[in-house]
Amino acid sequence: MSKLEVPAWRLIDIGINLTDDMYAGTYNKRRQHAADLEEVVQRALRVGVSDLIITGGNVRESRHAASLCQTVAAKGIGCYSTIGCHPTRCSEFLKDPEAYYGELDALLSTHSVHHGGCAVAVGEVGLDYDRLCFCTKEVQQEYFLRQLDLAERHRLPLFLHDRNTNGDFYQILSQHMARLHGGVVHSFTGTAGELQRYLDLTLYIGINGCSLKTEENLAVAKLVPLERLLIETDGPWCDIRNTHASRRLLQQRGAERASKLCVSDELLAPFPVCKKEKFAAG
Repeated sequence: MSKLEVPAWRLIDIGINLTDDMYAGTYNKRRQHAADLEEVVQRALRVGVSDLIITGGNVRESRHAASLCQTVAAKGIGCYSTIGCHPTRCSEFLKDPEAYYGELDALLSTHSVHHGGCAVAVGEVGLDYDRLCFCTKEVQQEYFLRQLDLAERHRLPLFLHDRNTNGDFYQILSQHMARLHGGVVHSFTGTAGELQRYLDLTLYIGINGCSLKTEENLAVAKLVPLERLLIETDGPWCDIRNTHASRRLLQQRGAERASKLCVSDELLAPFPVCKKEKFAAG
């Protein structure tokens, strides 16, 4: 994309997993290429992204995300992070719950934007019943609630995760929203009814490629009010793939952009056209 095509508006990727080993060139513990974090950041800048928010998925990742902020910001882009424990990793609390909670609390105390740091939200927190093999419902619910306490204590919004929770996620949030400071349901893949319930809680909705897989997803995405819509890549995971219903929209957009870039006949008229002749060396 040329500089002339960079959007005039400010784009913020609210969720990117820059702590993932893929950005260091490692896939499934095997080195595949040189680290390309620099190129990822430069590519984002070229298409008009002004800020990134790095997702923290547990204590280790949250610490890494906070330390990356300064490194990434030095490359010319705004960079922030979240601090929290993903629902599928909440079993990490069990060895020593108070110590683990204390580490998250200390990270937030050190890195919160309220203290001049880069942490802008508590997350990624919530419930995930699609992957109970990693963590039981009961453990997820217990430490979801504990992390709501962190959000209240540090006066930060929530970066939320909800997968197939049969209303449990909504029920917990609805009981506690009055003491919290808002948030976003990231990577939203729910129904129109779920969308409305979250909007009624004054939550924002995060959309990425996984949010746009099916025609039903597209129909629900259209219902998100623009003032509540947040955009994320969830990189390197949730891109728009060839099998997604949304792929055709990118193809249409690409065709429209290509047609705008075509040189008109009027512009070409003053220039002679030379036919390339075949020749043989002899």
